[in-house]
Amino acid sequence: MKIPFAVLCSSLLLSISVTANVDYSGHVVIRAIPETKDQLELLDDWFSQTTSFLDFWFPPSKINKFVDIRVHPEWYNHVVETLTRMNINHKIHIADVGELVRQEQETIALRRALYSGKAIDLENYHTYEEVTFLLG
Repeated sequence: MKIPFAVLCSSLLLSISVTANVDYSGHVVIRAIPETKDQLELLDDWFSQTTSFLDFWFPPSKINKFVDIRVHPEWYNHVVETLTRMNINHKIHIADVGELVRQEQETIALRRALYSGKAIDLENYHTYEEVTFLLG
């Protein structure tokens, strides 16, 4: 089953924005495609040592399958330099995660304002607390 990109991206952004009050301004998602065993091993090493500076949205799994990595702005140059040195094909997939999170939050706030007063709407993401309150 293929998941549409927009749905996947929205889900990832919602999970980021809901789980923590972190500012993702300047964070970039890099799409890399390992074409050799050594390239795949490098990405796999990064995946196994994931920190708050690197977050794999699509982890390395096999050669010629893309890997999406959210990169903290302070680590961006280092990551790109390493990918370039290892001849790993890569590109910026999302230029500013923080801006996408802000846009999604604005869209949710607007929809909530439009649906205010109704018992529950199915067009918006609701936190666990909101759902239990509305069902309670």
